[in-house]
Amino acid sequence: MCRLVLIEGVSGVGKSTTAVLLTARLQARGFRVERHLEGESASPLDLFLVAYLPILEYETLLAAYPSDAAAIASHTLFKADYALVRYMEGRYMQGFTPLFAGDLLQTLRAREFAYAPAQPVPMDVFTNVFRTRWAAFATDADFAVMDGSLVSHMTNDLMRSYNADAARITAHIEALARAVAAYAPIVFYLKTNDIRGGLARARENRGQEPPTEAQAAFWAQRAAMDAATLPALSVPVRSFTITAGTWDAAMDEMEAVLTGGKPYGQRV
Repeated sequence: MCRLVLIEGVSGVGKSTTAVLLTARLQARGFRVERHLEGESASPLDLFLVAYLPILEYETLLAAYPSDAAAIASHTLFKADYALVRYMEGRYMQGFTPLFAGDLLQTLRAREFAYAPAQPVPMDVFTNVFRTRWAAFATDADFAVMDGSLVSHMTNDLMRSYNADAARITAHIEALARAVAAYAPIVFYLKTNDIRGGLARARENRGQEPPTEAQAAFWAQRAAMDAATLPALSVPVRSFTITAGTWDAAMDEMEAVLTGGKPYGQRV
């Protein structure tokens, strides 16, 4: 049975780096590892650059663009009383490729579901869509390492789009965690004593402008929100303060937690 490993923390703390390094360590032991990094359109848990359309609106869209109907259907991730249509693919900071063009692309952009939506769906719909997606998760890997999927992206969206408080965010995250309970999810939460400095370094490495006061303030607020929500979760949470001098020790502990402290080369 696969174990779901969720790497979480504020922007710039090293989530993606940790996911890459931890994956390499587990693979070196002979484990099969599925890994998805932040903002990756192919992630089985995140929804990034995906349009949400009630089913009647979806059917109207297909009729309005008959020459694109097959392509729309091929990029439809889910269809019941609503449809989720991916309209761009790629990964954050590596670039995204539009899957459609012209008015069709703009129509789908206007229905963005999670990432800064122009018209957010009701919050209970937001939760139910993600819960359905998480409940459908399946893999034959030994470990699935996910970067920011449970706490980070969810909390960002709920704070920005819904001004949600800690109780509502906790309820949303807990609903997703329970949907994948069979995969024994565990959260490795990365902390830093210098949120602004980590954010500045990350943005510099990405070729972005230094953080504004508003951006720095948001991430400080995000860290405070995480401190309020994480203790209320039913999933185990291990926290690590990441600095240059503690990185290796943190990675060693993560590896030991996942492998039962087994010596290198010995599987669980």
